[in-house]
Amino acid sequence: MADFVAVIRRTVDGLSENTLEMRGRVYEKARGAVRRQLESMNPRPSDDMINRQLNKLEEAISEVESEHAEALPPVEETEAIEPDTLEAPPS
Repeated sequence: MADFVAVIRRTVDGLSENTLEMRGRVYEKARGAVRRQLESMNPRPSDDMINRQLNKLEEAISEVESEHAEALPPVEETEAIEPDTLEAPPS
């Protein structure tokens, strides 16, 4: 099987809008593609082997996603909106 981390990282890094939602779409597409590929093999691999590969994919997704979470700039306290500082809209 492919090096899942490298493939997912390359795909995510190439996103024009690298948002959590877009990365989630990449991950879902990868899950479906890997599952279809494994299940269409002849002879079909055992369920155990399929599950091992899907677990490797999930580990790769977690690794890539954690890299992107670490790369996000921290929210400054002055940028955070406190609920009690919001003004009510005029009636």
